[in-house]
Amino acid sequence: MRTNYVLVDFENVQPKDFGLLREGHFKVMLFLGPNQKKVAVDVAAAMQPLGDRVEHVLLDSAGNNALDFHIAYHIGRLSSEDSAGYFHVISKDTGFDPLVRHLRARHVRAQRSTTIADIFIRGQSPIHSGSESDSFGVRVRFIRGQSPIHSGSESESTRGAGTDLELALQSRLATQGCVAMARLPRFPLAGMPQHVVQRGNDKQACFHEPRDYRCYLSYLAEALTHCECALHAYALMGNHVHLLVTPQRAGGVSHLMQCLGRRYVRAFNTWHGRTGTLWEGRYKSGLVDSDHYLLACYRYIEMNSVRAGLVDVPGAYRWSSFHANAAGRHDSLVTAHPTYLALGRDAAATRVAYRKLFDTQLEDGTLEEIRRCVSQQVVLGSEGARNRWQTALQRRTAPASPGRRRRDAPAGVAGELSHWLTDSDPD
Repeated sequence: MRTNYVLVDFENVQPKDFGLLREGHFKVMLFLGPNQKKVAVDVAAAMQPLGDRVEHVLLDSAGNNALDFHIAYHIGRLSSEDSAGYFHVISKDTGFDPLVRHLRARHVRAQRSTTIADIFIRGQSPIHSGSESDSFGVRVRFIRGQSPIHSGSESESTRGAGTDLELALQSRLATQGCVAMARLPRFPLAGMPQHVVQRGNDKQACFHEPRDYRCYLSYLAEALTHCECALHAYALMGNHVHLLVTPQRAGGVSHLMQCLGRRYVRAFNTWHGRTGTLWEGRYKSGLVDSDHYLLACYRYIEMNSVRAGLVDVPGAYRWSSFHANAAGRHDSLVTAHPTYLALGRDAAATRVAYRKLFDTQLEDGTLEEIRRCVSQQVVLGSEGARNRWQTALQRRTAPASPGRRRRDAPAGVAGELSHWLTDSDPD
C-alpha cells in the first residue's frame, strides 16, 4: 500500500483533524518555527493515537522561507527513498504551488491542501484536480445548485478511513454550498461479528455448476486464514452469498472480501468464457451485536435455501454451513462462535439445542430487520446497542425509515441519490 506523507506547515496552519490520518499508510511531519515552543493540548491529543508515525521538525533559526525550504528538502529526501510515495503539503501558503508543479513534472505525486480534510476531496483547487486517477480519495458525490452529480474514483489506500473523515467531508462541502453524499464507512472493528452479503451483478448467477461452488469455498478457506477472520455460518445461493464473519483484526472483513472476490472472478470468467465484473457493486455488511440477534442471523443464513424454495429443509441444501452447525459434519471453514457453543454442555448437546431453534420460523419482523440492517449497513441489535455504537463510532447505526428522501435533493436527481444512498457502487 502506498505511503502518504503529510507535511504540515505548522507556522501557517494548526490543524486539529489528525484523527483522519489514523490509517497506517499515513506518516506525518510537523514543521515548527524556532519561536513555536508549545503545541496546544487539543492538537497534541489529536496526534497521540498516531504514535511514532508523527515526526516533529523544529527549525533552529528563523529566515525568509526557511520552513518552506525545509519542507522541500524533506520531500526530496523522502521521494528518493520512496518513489511510490504521495506527498501532501498542508499550508495556506500558495508559494508551495510552484514546488508542487515542479515535483509533478518529475513524476513525484504531490499536492497542497489547506486542511487535512482537503486531502480527501478532489477538485477543490488546480493543485489536486480530479484528473489524477492514481491519487487516492474517499469517494464523494456532491450537488452544487442544479448541477449534475460529479464523482471521483476511490482506491484502496483510503477505504474505511473512518467516521471522522465522513464528518469532516460533510462539514467541508457544506461550507462550499454542497450537499455531501459520502457513503457510510465500513465497520473496522475486530472481534465483532458481521453479516456479509454479496450479490451477482444484475441478479445474474455467480455459480453455474458444482465446480464453481467448490472453487469459491476453497478460495474462501485460504482468504479466512490470510485475513484472520472466523466464519460461523454461510450459504452460497445461485446469485448471491451470505457469510457470518468475525474479523480478528480491524479491517479484516474488507480485506477478506477483496481477496476472495477478485480471485474467484478471475477463475469464474476463465471457466465460463466471460469478461467484466461478476459482483453487483460493493458487498453489504451489518454489525451483529447481541447473542439473540447472532443466533437469528445463523438461522436466517442457513434457512435461505428454504425461503428461496430450493429445498424443503435446510439439511437438504448442499452449499451451506447447516451440516456443520446442526449435524456435526466436519467443515474446515466453520469456526463455532462462543454464543453457539453456549447452547449446550458439550458438542452433542449444542447441536441438539441448535436444531431446536429451527423448529420455529423467524418472525417476519425479524426477517425484515435483518434484511434492512445488512442492506443499509447498520447495527443488528437492540436500540440501546445501536445508541452505544453510534456514540462510540459517531456514525449512523440504525436503519433509516423506509422511503426517506433527502429534502435538499433536486427533483431531477432523486433516483441517482437514492441509488447512491443504498451504497451500491463498486468496491
